[in-house]
Amino acid sequence: MTISQIKEQLGLTSLDFFHQINSDGQVLDFLRAWDNNPRTEVIMHKDVSEKLYKDKDINILSLQDKGIHISASGLEYRKYFIVIYSEQPAFRF
Repeated sequence: MTISQIKEQLGLTSLDFFHQINSDGQVLDFLRAWDNNPRTEVIMHKDVSEKLYKDKDINILSLQDKGIHISASGLEYRKYFIVIYSEQPAFRF
């Protein structure tokens, strides 16, 4: 999939990713995009974002649906991860 196909599948016109910061103020290795309507969270690792930044037409992305979650305020939202699967296995047994 491409990022355009992912946005189309999610019904979104844009995905604005922001660095995640922990309670100590440290920047984490994950980026997060949020769309309030529909309540959708999309997360990707910084390595994926760097590859995507270099080539916006990269077509080896995959969208993982992590299901419905409940926010701290008690509202439901759907969580997704954008990942890249390697063409070669990391391990072979």
